[in-house]
Amino acid sequence: MKKSAVFLLCLAFSVSMLHASSKDDMFGHIPFKSGSWKTKTTITDKNSKPMSMEQSVYYKNGKMRTEGERKDPSTGKTSKFATIIDGNNMYSFDPSTKKGMKMKFKEGASDEAGDLAYSKCRKAASKSGSAKINGVNCDIYKYTCNLSGSDVSVTEWRSKKDGFIMKSESLSGGYKTAVEVTEVKAGASVPDSMFATKGLELVDMDNMMGGAMMKQGASKKPAASSDDDDEDVQKAMEMFKGMFGQ
Repeated sequence: MKKSAVFLLCLAFSVSMLHASSKDDMFGHIPFKSGSWKTKTTITDKNSKPMSMEQSVYYKNGKMRTEGERKDPSTGKTSKFATIIDGNNMYSFDPSTKKGMKMKFKEGASDEAGDLAYSKCRKAASKSGSAKINGVNCDIYKYTCNLSGSDVSVTEWRSKKDGFIMKSESLSGGYKTAVEVTEVKAGASVPDSMFATKGLELVDMDNMMGGAMMKQGASKKPAASSDDDDEDVQKAMEMFKGMFGQ
């Protein structure tokens, strides 16, 4: 479960930050109002087998949906996974069961500081060469950024034509995350229904974590979980297990 959780966090980071620009415009580097493409994300570390996921990505007016399948290298089982990002929230769920979780983006001073730091780091990137990625001529940019106390080294292959990121590699905490883009369809028609969350059974992770922190702050000692808290945690764990084939 531990590595699956890391995979989820890295995946969320790679998908959202691959084209992130600033707090006010998460997808500011996407040079079109709507479109679709495919990505392959691979996460590796020195202690275990690589984990990978191939995804279809749909974008429209500041909203993004990713759909894909992830193969567990230890069991060989394949599980489906979907994520919707609307600029304020991230919804991660199993499309077959419609169960998952909801998390808020950019809430609090520390998150704003992180967004600002990332934006500054990207603007300070240095060009290190050029290459062709899946038929697209790209310039290669490299930069390092400190996010929440951790250094992240990033290499991006940006299209010479419009700056769209065709490939990204990041290294942080012993994990290497690589994202490669194919089949870009700029201007593709994407229906609003792709970003609908009605009917999903979601655990609100912010409420769960916020409630636990409030209890601990009030008692000044680790809070004992209530039956409701235990039920929410158990529900979240079961959803994660189903989403990651555990």
